[in-house]
Amino acid sequence: MEQQKYLFLKGFIVTEKIIAEYFEMWVKRDFAQLQRIFSSNITYRECTGAMYIGMIELKAWIKASLQKQTVVNCKNKLASR
Repeated sequence: MEQQKYLFLKGFIVTEKIIAEYFEMWVKRDFAQLQRIFSSNITYRECTGAMYIGMIELKAWIKASLQKQTVVNCKNKLASR
């Protein structure tokens, strides 16, 4: 059985697999499963510091980002604690 790696994000436990799925959405440009990963009342903070509150704002940001950029590779590596 494969051992899961976990990341703690502000009180939430997230598996490395879920993070990889989210990153893969950017590569494939397919966010159909976004609501399976994030709740409708999400507060999402981008690495630039911008914040998006709620699924509607998050989807609008993703849509705008897809018009400006193409992600060709998104490898993630969780730091060990």
